[in-house]
Amino acid sequence: MLYPLGYLGANSVSHNNRPASGRVFLGSLVLILLAAVVLAGCQKQELVQSSSTPVAKTPPTVISAPTRESPEISSKVQPPAQAEMRTPTKHVRDLLAKQGLKVKSMIFMYQDPQNKPEKDQYFIKGEKIKISLAQLDHISDNIYVTTIYLDRSTQEAIGYCEAKMYRCKDPNKPFPVPFSKYERKTPVDWIAGVTYAEEVSSERIDDREVAVLQFEEDGSAVKMWLDTFFGVPLKIQVMKSGSIVDEYIFEDIAFNSVTDDQLVHKTFENGYAVSKIDG
Repeated sequence: MLYPLGYLGANSVSHNNRPASGRVFLGSLVLILLAAVVLAGCQKQELVQSSSTPVAKTPPTVISAPTRESPEISSKVQPPAQAEMRTPTKHVRDLLAKQGLKVKSMIFMYQDPQNKPEKDQYFIKGEKIKISLAQLDHISDNIYVTTIYLDRSTQEAIGYCEAKMYRCKDPNKPFPVPFSKYERKTPVDWIAGVTYAEEVSSERIDDREVAVLQFEEDGSAVKMWLDTFFGVPLKIQVMKSGSIVDEYIFEDIAFNSVTDDQLVHKTFENGYAVSKIDG
């Protein structure tokens, strides 16, 4: 069937009007939804970027070395003092342990920087010490002493003027004296303070075999001439910057011969001893 051209055009336009408007509406709706999605995505991206931006700009964390102000870190990094201590050789350990096994008492002539060149005689057994002074010690006024009796357990020191001379008017009269003035570091005390030492050589002193040990104490280098049989030092040198600053000498040493009555004052009558123990 043939229709006029105008008739077909009018009907075709009216026929497509509803589908076209629907498509326009759907297209608009799609565009709105897409715009909403894009807008939401942009907002989310801004949030992500704003929250992540400080992290990106923050410089990497630098872990500082442990300091004394960080006790927790320090305790983990710094091992205990015992772990850092060096251990001497078995030979040196055996030498240092000998005096505790073989020495019960000792007598020696003592010289140190305070009384050099005089030499006081020491009698030591346990906590008791008797010191026969090389010279009269002036205490006060007309009071002099020649012999000092120390008790380390009580920190007491008593002096007597026991010599046969006019200054010793009463050899039986005790005079309390300062304990710290007469106490000295004994050979046993020197040994007790050594935690690490190295043997550097061997020598002979007073016809005794000695091992020369070297160690550090209070920031100074110390050399010790140690009797290899009894494990007791015969000489000590303290050095700083390679120079000797102090020297301690224990001469004419004898072991295990001190008796108890040698460590207490003897009663004198007319300048002569009449009994061994002051009663």
